[in-house]
Amino acid sequence: MEEKEDSKGIVDKVVNDLSKSSITKQMLVGATAGWFTGFITVRVGKAAAFAVGGSVLLLQVAHHQGYIKVNWDKVYKHVDKVADKVEKEATGQSPKWMEKV
Repeated sequence: MEEKEDSKGIVDKVVNDLSKSSITKQMLVGATAGWFTGFITVRVGKAAAFAVGGSVLLLQVAHHQGYIKVNWDKVYKHVDKVADKVEKEATGQSPKWMEKV
């Protein structure tokens, strides 16, 4: 508990000190923090994209080789239900049965 209070005190102290310093220093700290945040976000985004893309590729190869079988009727029904739910949330009304034909 003390560590949390100490860290909060440190953050408050740094922010207060920074707010009293020159505009140039504030801009430099802000730009550095933004660059670092962007750098980390790009790294995490690339790793996530690689993981998702690799998983899709692996599933496709496994399906092609006959290791797994995809029940496309079930997939289409589930996607249709989700699309109906999204449309209902977005527009406030369910899609008409004629729109689904």
